[in-house]
Formats: sequence, C-alpha cells, structure tokens
Amino acid sequence: MRVLQEHIRAQEEMLSRTTTYLMEIQEELEQSRQALAEHNQSLEQMVEQRTRDLKKSVDQLQLEVQKREKAQQELFVANHELNTLLYRSSHDYKGPICSAFGLLSLLESTMKGVQLDEESQQYLRMLHTPLQKLEALTRTTTSIAEYRQNPVYPEPVDLAVLLDRLLDKFKQQLKGAYPEVRVHNTLERPLCTDAHMLENILESLLSNAIRYRRLQQGHAIRIVLQPYYTQTRLVVEDNGTGIPLEYQHRVFDMFFRASELSTGSGLGLYLSRMAVQKLGGKIEFKSKEGKGTSVSVVLPNL
Repeated sequence: MRVLQEHIRAQEEMLSRTTTYLMEIQEELEQSRQALAEHNQSLEQMVEQRTRDLKKSVDQLQLEVQKREKAQQELFVANHELNTLLYRSSHDYKGPICSAFGLLSLLESTMKGVQLDEESQQYLRMLHTPLQKLEALTRTTTSIAEYRQNPVYPEPVDLAVLLDRLLDKFKQQLKGAYPEVRVHNTLERPLCTDAHMLENILESLLSNAIRYRRLQQGHAIRIVLQPYYTQTRLVVEDNGTGIPLEYQHRVFDMFFRASELSTGSGLGLYLSRMAVQKLGGKIEFKSKEGKGTSVSVVLPNL
C-alpha cells in the first residue's frame, strides 16, 4: 500500500511538472504569436507604404513619359519643319543665283567692246567668286536637305566611269594646277547604290584632296577602288598639308575648318559622312600634319 502511495505521489509530481512545462510553453507560444502578429502588422504597414511610394513613383514616371513623348513629338514637328524650310529654301536660292550668273554673263558680253579701266575689270572678275561660293553652299545645303527628306534610290554605278568624269571636271577647272593622280582599280562589277549620293561623296573627297595641297611642287593624289568582302572600298589619299592632331576629332563636324586659310564651307566631310551613313556604309579618316590625309569609305551593295 505504501509503495502504491509513493508511486501515485511520484506520478502527481511528474504530472505537475509536465503541466507547469506545458503552461510555460503555452505562454511562450502566446508571446511568439503576439510578436508575429505585431511583425505582420508592421509588414502590412510597410507594404502599404511601399505600395503608396511605388504608385507615386509610377505616377511620376508616367507623367515624365508623357512629358517626354510630348517633347519628342514637338521635336519631331520642329525637325520636320526645319527640314522642309531647309529643303524649300535651298531650292528657292537656286533661281536668284542662276539669274545673277546670267546677268553677270550678259553684262560681260555687253561690255566686250567697251574699254574698261583695270579697277573696273577687277571688280567685274571679283563678282564671280562670291557667286560661286554661294552657289556651292546652296548646292551643299540642298544635298543635306535631300539626304534628310528623300529615301535612297539604288542603281548600278560604274565607279570607274564616275571617277573619270569627276577627274575630267577638276582637270578643266584647275588646268596647270591639276595634281598628279594615280588610280588603282580592281573592281570587276558595278556598285549598286544611290548614284547621286555616291557622286557627292567622291566629289567632296577629291575636292578636299586637291584643295589642301602643298605649296611646293609634287602634290599627288592616290585613289583606290577595290572589293572589300561583299562590299566596295574606295580610298582617296593625298600628300598635302594634312590636319593637326588636335583638330582631327572634329573633321566630320558641321562647319568645321581646320585652318583660317580654308576656303570651303566646312560642310564637305559632314555631308559625306551623312551620305555614307544613309547608304549603310562606314567612313574613316587618317591624317598627319605636313604629310597628308587618307579617307576610306566602305559601302555595301544595296
């Protein structure tokens, strides 16, 4: 009986300890539950705040996108208007310039039998220079406007024939000042590209190579026409004055002139790069002051 009682007391003590332990566990669980509830509430508040902030950011971004779209549309309209103005103005300038050339030619014909003093004759000759510069600038401006407005019109072009025609033109203009020109042509077929753009590119490169010649004798130009993988490469190289290193990064900029002695418009290489890029090609430039300049153009068949 006594053993039974001791066994019952032991069981009661164990049950009491177990009950106490379970109550402690329950209390810890309750504390954990409360902490979790508080943490969940804090997370919900944080999510709500982040959601509000994100919505605000999205609203601001949408507003910014709308502003940029509006600005882009305005820029597109302004650019279109500018291109239209440039295109129409450049064409409108041609009429008065042609009229001025015609009147000057008529004046010279009329005064052939009239004896003019040397000063009057000089003034008459001087009228040609500004008109020629204005006509060249108008022609360049027209080309820029056309490149911006018009699509590319591919057609087969015989580069050898085009080059001979341009060289004959420069030879007639320069006469005794025409430099030595060497042509290395290994092309076997025409290049399919925009003939007008290609002619402007080649004429501009040749004009620069001829214009920036050395003062001493021995000025020479080397022209290379060759296949370049599936494309065509043309190089115009001269042994002229070259361009100082500090100016070379700007040679394709609009209105850039490397020297105060430059007589061009400063649009030749700018126009050439524009045409090359529109034709899907690549243009590269190398120059060394006092040694000469080389311009390489690679064009694809369109």
